[in-house]
Amino acid sequence: MFFYCKRDEADRRDRQKLLLALVKQLACPLTTDTGIYTEALEAYKKEQKDPSSRGQLSIKDSLQLLDQLLKRYKHPAIVLDALDECPEDERGLIIEDIRSILDNATHPVKVVIASRHSLDIEDGLQDLLHVRIEARDNAEDIENYVTKELALRVQNKRLLRGMISVELKQIIKDVLLRDANGM
Repeated sequence: MFFYCKRDEADRRDRQKLLLALVKQLACPLTTDTGIYTEALEAYKKEQKDPSSRGQLSIKDSLQLLDQLLKRYKHPAIVLDALDECPEDERGLIIEDIRSILDNATHPVKVVIASRHSLDIEDGLQDLLHVRIEARDNAEDIENYVTKELALRVQNKRLLRGMISVELKQIIKDVLLRDANGM
């Protein structure tokens, strides 16, 4: 399962939408005849009967359904990208939701959360196993890539028709490396 948060899209930074996206991905496996697991179908029917539901699961019901659906998978994994793009008050709640999922799981659930450095996220995850990668950790890989691509583009005449001085090539490389910021 995966979810990509995005600051400038309301649905991409909303806790409830995040949980609903994870439910949808777990509820619709490719290997069933019906196309949807019965737990999800029952939850949908229940929501349709409730006029106050507005046609979507509540956060509480989403978490309960996630717990049920995760039991169907041997090696479930959740990838949450750009958590820092969500509002700070939502991030704490999302981290609580992830912790709840982990606590209630009957077998291990792998979770990968990618984010820019943010103290509240770091604090919320500090007691969990984590790997921190800084932009400078990628510097050598980025330099190798830029060097290789520059040489290839000059050779294939896709950069200034191949007519580029050693000095200009170095300036281009230096600017690209300086502005890469680990990306």
